[in-house]
Amino acid sequence: QRSLDRTVALKILPMELSKDAAFCAGFEAEAKAMARLNHPNLIGVYDFGEIDGMLYIIMEYVPGKSLFHSAHGIAIDSSEVIRLVTGICNGLAHAHENGILHRDIKPSNLIIDTRGQVTLTDFGLVRGNQDLSYTQPVIVVGSPHYLSPEQASGKPLDHRSDIYALGIVFFEIL
Repeated sequence: QRSLDRTVALKILPMELSKDAAFCAGFEAEAKAMARLNHPNLIGVYDFGEIDGMLYIIMEYVPGKSLFHSAHGIAIDSSEVIRLVTGICNGLAHAHENGILHRDIKPSNLIIDTRGQVTLTDFGLVRGNQDLSYTQPVIVVGSPHYLSPEQASGKPLDHRSDIYALGIVFFEIL
């Protein structure tokens, strides 16, 4: 972002998806939900927009690697695991307090920065608690290994679904 002399991350909705009203609405919902949140363990959003029919989100750039790439096949000291999971819990608590469910907690959506701090990213499946009801069509989304039983069966969700997925991440990195 040259105007502010800072490095940012861009998330761009591919042109073929930009023609799909449902994808566009979801992408915009992601940007708006993320922008409402301000927490050191959650990715920050600076802007959302459209250029020539292509939607984009301008986000905080977090230098580092995903937890998946940082910890895959590597033993992590239990005190470090607790520190990382505590950071994730703090970020999730902030999101949940603001009515936001992530719905896709997994190691590849957790960035460990160059200082060792964890940031939860990719709110692409985000939904607010108010958006969940028994009358909505059943659409199962998310990474299969991390889905709560409710999410896998298409039932209404609440904050416990994110906590379930985080529990699986916690177990994996231990």
